[in-house]
Amino acid sequence: MNAQPETTAAVGSVSRSTTENSLLLPGLDGTNPLGFLAALGVLRTLTVPDDEDRATMSWTRFGGTWSPRIMGCGSDIESLLERLQTALNASDAEPWTLDSKLPFPAETLKAACVEALSLSSIHQRDRADTLASFGVECLRDDKGNFSDTSLRMVRSGDSAGNGLTAYGQRIRNETTIEDLRRALLEIWCYDDEGCALRWAPAENNAYALQWNNPSGEKATSVRGGNRLALAAMPMLPVVPGKHKAATTGFSRPEGRTECLTWPLWDQPASLPVVQSLLLLEELQQQQPSAKEIQARGITAVYRTDRVMTSTYYRNFTPARRIA
Repeated sequence: MNAQPETTAAVGSVSRSTTENSLLLPGLDGTNPLGFLAALGVLRTLTVPDDEDRATMSWTRFGGTWSPRIMGCGSDIESLLERLQTALNASDAEPWTLDSKLPFPAETLKAACVEALSLSSIHQRDRADTLASFGVECLRDDKGNFSDTSLRMVRSGDSAGNGLTAYGQRIRNETTIEDLRRALLEIWCYDDEGCALRWAPAENNAYALQWNNPSGEKATSVRGGNRLALAAMPMLPVVPGKHKAATTGFSRPEGRTECLTWPLWDQPASLPVVQSLLLLEELQQQQPSAKEIQARGITAVYRTDRVMTSTYYRNFTPARRIA
């Protein structure tokens, strides 16, 4: 075990961030919604049903923020990257090809869900879980489209008719192992084109926040981070609410503004445990009880607002710690 304190920059030597049978991923910032989603994607991708050495994840203070530590997958970063890339490439692409827009006709989603259910088993339910993260077919708009996820921050369809599903398919096809390496181990520079899903507050390029007019500039983000975040979407399924769909992790605890709230924990937790943490009702309170969350092993809770920044697009605000 390395005796070096974990206070170096994210771009430092990987060996300084490892302990026996674990790996710290210093590129992922738990206070950034995209960083948190990417970490969930890592855990979900590495989780193999009935694996005795089940992957677990905890959060560690590192470099002035929180970074995830993965356990149960060894301490060799190259092996981890290869395992991630192989699993991501093998994941079911069918849901992303149903339509270029999101949302799309509810009947299309319903038919896809019926088929996915017939193909699902305890060992393989990726397609069904991905479809559940898109939206719910029982709630429809006046065009017959289903009510979709609050994770859609982009237009339902741009001038070319492309929306989150088309963007997601492109990211799935274009992400390389080097993209994953940069996302997991380096400080994010947000310099990758064609992959911005507006899940990071830094992607808010509103005119008022720039020194020049950004309208002619291409949106940039972190391709590897977004690819991993896409893999996390099934952990935030959409369910029917009283009058509209509700996305796991989202609520309006502070009034009219919709917020995404998430926990960080300092003890190793498996995928099922993390999924149960995301569902805790206490997290959606305006001020979560410190006693309640500490009893669950949660060390910090962060919240970001989902706000309209233009006619068609939304962004997350910088997250604030609420517990």
